Amino acid sequence: MRGRRARRLSLAAGLGLVVSWLGARDASALEPPPNPGRSKITGGIALMVSGAVVGGLGAGLYVANENADRAACVPCAKSSWVFPTVLMGVGGAMFVAGIPVFIVGQVERSRAVVSLGPFGASAHFTF
Repeated sequence: MRGRRARRLSLAAGLGLVVSWLGARDASALEPPPNPGRSKITGGIALMVSGAVVGGLGAGLYVANENADRAACVPCAKSSWVFPTVLMGVGGAMFVAGIPVFIVGQVERSRAVVSLGPFGASAHFTF
């Protein structure tokens, strides 16, 4: 019985947190609509910058381990290229994935929006 009660209580608390989080994001009818595409632009830039940093870190580690073949530990020397190569691959993928996100945000931002009507009952036309 105690297990069921604890599960129900935790489920209720979790649902309460989710509902309160979703309710806090509602906008007022008197506020202007948010700038479309802004979050995608900043997300794309952040993804490209973090991809460049991760790729650069991988390239730096690869260059630093270049002389590892002369090390006394032969198994270490054979596997020293794996981690830097994975970092470079992940960083490159992050950088390339950030480009379309940035472009989609720019396209959304550049669309013209015409609003007709007062406050929350207005009609928005996008072209």
